[in-house]
Amino acid sequence: MNHFNIISKYVKNPRYLISLLILSIYLSIVYIFTGLVTNTPQTLFFNLFLVLLAVLSSALIMTILSKALPNNISSGDNSFRSSLIIGFLAFLVTFGFFFAYQRGQFPGGLSPDSYLQYKMAMGDATFTNWHPALHTLIIFKLPLSFGRRLGMIILLQLFYFSIAVGYTVFALHQARLPRVALVIYCLFICLNPYLATFFMYPWKDIALAIFALMAFGQYIRIIATKGAWLKPWYNRAAFAVISVICGYMRHNAILFALPLIVIALLYGTRSKSVRITTAVFVLVAFCLVKLLYAGFHVEKYDNLVVETIGMPITIWGNVMQKCPEKLPEETRNVMYSLASDEAWKTIYVPGSFEELRYSEEFDNKGADRLRYSDVAAYTWQCFTLAPFESFDALAKLTGQVWGLYAEERPMDVGIWGNGYDIEPAPGLVAQNFVTQCKTIFATAPGRIIFGCLGWHLLIMLMVAAVLFARGQISWIHIIPVFAYDFGTCALLAGNYYRFFMLTIPLWIPVIYLMLADSNSCPALE
Repeated sequence: MNHFNIISKYVKNPRYLISLLILSIYLSIVYIFTGLVTNTPQTLFFNLFLVLLAVLSSALIMTILSKALPNNISSGDNSFRSSLIIGFLAFLVTFGFFFAYQRGQFPGGLSPDSYLQYKMAMGDATFTNWHPALHTLIIFKLPLSFGRRLGMIILLQLFYFSIAVGYTVFALHQARLPRVALVIYCLFICLNPYLATFFMYPWKDIALAIFALMAFGQYIRIIATKGAWLKPWYNRAAFAVISVICGYMRHNAILFALPLIVIALLYGTRSKSVRITTAVFVLVAFCLVKLLYAGFHVEKYDNLVVETIGMPITIWGNVMQKCPEKLPEETRNVMYSLASDEAWKTIYVPGSFEELRYSEEFDNKGADRLRYSDVAAYTWQCFTLAPFESFDALAKLTGQVWGLYAEERPMDVGIWGNGYDIEPAPGLVAQNFVTQCKTIFATAPGRIIFGCLGWHLLIMLMVAAVLFARGQISWIHIIPVFAYDFGTCALLAGNYYRFFMLTIPLWIPVIYLMLADSNSCPALE
């Protein structure tokens, strides 16, 4: 009878039904797309079964979490001094681990793109915005002023990240999070084999993860103090500077930074004057970056279209490789003007446009002359005339984000495009330590816990769904991460797991903040 009353209560609650619907749709897509990625037979009956399974899974998850999630996870008032000590210890532990990781992979990694930025910072190439110039200035130019070595670039990058972790732990402790949860968070960061590998490269994705974490630490302070933290002008200026830097670390980083700023101002504080002056600080910081670019004579790049249509071309490629005859002749001619039939069939990789794009067989300039309306029309034709091939490409391209399978990823650190005689010189003891960490934590369970973004996103969504069903508005804190991850999916052109590095250090703080903030948000009646 008790179970019947619970079900009856949920059915009468429209918020529960909305949460159940959203979670069911999400899991249906995950289950069906996983079948496409793993080449499971996709009959209509099988897909209907997966949808039913998604609904039942969602109902079970909602029922269990509704009972299991605490209404109060705070552990009492925490003084500023104790929080500062906890944050400083988190900084020391994080920096200690990552310093050991660098020693074991010294001096770090350098990809071809990073090598070009290295040349810009050394004064041997013209500053361009092909990779965000602010990233080149902060991550490359600044550390090279202390020592003209790749090792200094990576070391300062790890120092930034350790500060971000320390500050976020400080903010979470100030928000009255239990210390045991903070210890778990630090262990998750320090033992993570993916962070230990990818943070050895001076990539813009890594810099975005660092500044996104810094900005989210400030965001926690704003939410936890109901906007009081923003009242001093210097805190408003600091939030504006960090948020704007975060927004400049990748060309699509605005997908994270803008929702964060908007929610912080509209939801985090009720003071109109604080909102207005903070917005002014953000605008000023934005203008200062533009002036900085002018001072360094940063050149813009022109091929904007091809940078934003990676997903459509990936879908076109799958159709052109497997069943070009399904498309109208006019559309096929456009595709063949970009690459020959042989190139589509032999160079294109299902679910990835990158191999073809960087080959001599693809006309990038021709792709850049395409109109967005035409791109949309051709993509629509692919989905309507060759739906299986189109969804197959979409699933393989985006699976790195929503996938719940433990995919193996490269764990090596190497130096490419080396024109400065940079030689690897790892310390033997540290190298053995890194090898052991990667061996232990890069197993299948470790890949799920530490690096499976799909599980991180699903857990966040499940918690948000339960909070929404309860009438709590604190589910809103998932928006910046979800907006970035799934917005970036629309721009993908290949399997670039590192694009989503910000999810790894952020998903646990997001969940903590949703649960902690729900205490101060009365249910919506």
